[in-house]
Amino acid sequence: MRPTPIPPHLRKGVACSILLAFVMACNHFNRDAPGVIEEQLRLDPKLDVTPERYSTMTALYFLPSSVVPLLLGLLSAVPESQGGVPSVVVFVGVCVTSGLGNFVAAIGAERASFPTLLAGRGIAGAVYEAVDMTPLGFIPQLLPGRWGTVSGFINGALRLGSVAAFGLLPFAYVGLGGDGGDGARAVFWTCALVGGCMVPAAAMVNRIATGRANALLGLPTAASGTEGEPTRGDPGAIFAADGAMTTAASATPPPDGLSAAGAALHALRSVPSKFWVYAGGSACMYGAVVPFWLYGAGFLQREHGYSIDRAGTLMLFPELALCALSVPIGVAVDRFHLTFARCQRWYACGAFTIAASHLGLGLGGDPRFFVLSLGTAYACCNQLTWASFPGVCPKDLMSLGGGVVACCINLACAIVPGCIGAIRSGSGDGEELGMFILLCSCGLAAAGVGAALSAGMFDEDEFKYVDMREEEEETRGVRSEWEEA
Repeated sequence: MRPTPIPPHLRKGVACSILLAFVMACNHFNRDAPGVIEEQLRLDPKLDVTPERYSTMTALYFLPSSVVPLLLGLLSAVPESQGGVPSVVVFVGVCVTSGLGNFVAAIGAERASFPTLLAGRGIAGAVYEAVDMTPLGFIPQLLPGRWGTVSGFINGALRLGSVAAFGLLPFAYVGLGGDGGDGARAVFWTCALVGGCMVPAAAMVNRIATGRANALLGLPTAASGTEGEPTRGDPGAIFAADGAMTTAASATPPPDGLSAAGAALHALRSVPSKFWVYAGGSACMYGAVVPFWLYGAGFLQREHGYSIDRAGTLMLFPELALCALSVPIGVAVDRFHLTFARCQRWYACGAFTIAASHLGLGLGGDPRFFVLSLGTAYACCNQLTWASFPGVCPKDLMSLGGGVVACCINLACAIVPGCIGAIRSGSGDGEELGMFILLCSCGLAAAGVGAALSAGMFDEDEFKYVDMREEEEETRGVRSEWEEA
């Protein structure tokens, strides 16, 4: 039985989704790399990464992303005629910056220079979240009617980068140098190599999304129509023309005569208040989990006597849960037409489970059980967050909305590690428990926001699920009218 061919109007989206999954997997591989060798960095006499220095490096990685994605989202939301830049072009730029940052960090590790290592991690961290969020400005338009499924695929695939980090880097550390500095250099040079792979993949995404690689996909090329304009033989071009690459915000342009700054402010003011509450809850949820990925391996080695290999193996399971559950949850959201309120109800249950898992770890419970429950709950919350994103963000502001959420998430991911560093800088048996109490509090706050949103406390009008299949049919009707014209 021959496989069903991909419809022409979806080929660009499918190709871009596969490449985006690869780029984001590389991005998350580099994000989690220091967490794999936290304890080894602390014992390294050359780099001298004390707990305070490690917390500083972690906070600096996330802190710039509390501002940069918002600025880039505003840049993409502004029409090109008023100084904006297409989101697909911004995506290539942030991937190049990430590769440069990881290269600088590798030089710092090679020269045993903590300031250089810190600078490199800061450069890569400045665009870490932008790499994940910028595609929101163009990928939904390339795959109409399939956002839940597509977001599940990308979320699951990108987590393979974290799985690879926890699974492969311990062997790279031991096999390519071990203790004494050589192992750390090997890890950071591996990150530089992985970061370099992001650049050509991002450039290919740009070519496909803007129609310059149509020949590879069996679609009409510029010879059968003007580049960047729809052609009769390319049903998907109506979604992927260059005009659409400025994100959907160009569909409702700001008033004429505004400057670029004025247009950006107009777009920012258009974000509904309910969305800000949603973004705050997302920040609490990520703040309850992401810092643990950076401290968990060291905690398992210190408190439970795990070796670096065993700790890395256990930390693989939460990421594997993300890989396994993201796609089914995304498909379920599309298949059963889950409303935003219902998604938030399940999200609140998952966030409460995250809080309970941290409390169990802090009280000395079995790390295998609580790490697995933490990873499973996070997988559910993460996918429900992004699958329900169109239900709270106006479709013409999705690039900007992604930037807002990214800023809130990374502000939390910068503040929480800083607080953990302050807690752990003291001495005594309570430093680990204090860290988990802080993470538990973040999880409870996220659960409270999810419960409030599911109850409609911030609704002016009750959200109703938009059937993406109906939206696709309407789009096809518009395409038919255009073809007839």
